[in-house]
Amino acid sequence: MLLENYSEKYRAAVSDYYAEFSENGEDVRDDVCGGPSLTFLYIREKDGRLVGMLNIRKGEEAERIGTFGYAIRPSERRKGYGSMLVESALELCEMMDIKKPVLFVKKDNTAGLALMRSMGFCEARASIETDNIIKFLISEK
Repeated sequence: MLLENYSEKYRAAVSDYYAEFSENGEDVRDDVCGGPSLTFLYIREKDGRLVGMLNIRKGEEAERIGTFGYAIRPSERRKGYGSMLVESALELCEMMDIKKPVLFVKKDNTAGLALMRSMGFCEARASIETDNIIKFLISEK
């Protein structure tokens, strides 16, 4: 997989990516945490297909908190891309000096919830009042 910052080169691929979510009845742009973020595109090398996106936001400097979110194209799910994106996110958070990465997962996203738990994340009390998301933090070892 290639990890690249968003650019004009991928405008059509990004448009096609969002269209597939829309056709699947999903709103991938439904964002829980606002603010500026870095967006990374995950492009499969063998065919140039955009399979996922990752967003990272650096939060409070003193707390070294940051949030990240990812989405996998519906037709590319259950192929291991989710764990690859989360692993990349954790590496990028470390490079950005984010010591407390936080991820919000919709309660009806059973695959996402299972992935977070299998990768060592634990549920935490959400600071955002909503009934449809769960906040995850990396477990203290």
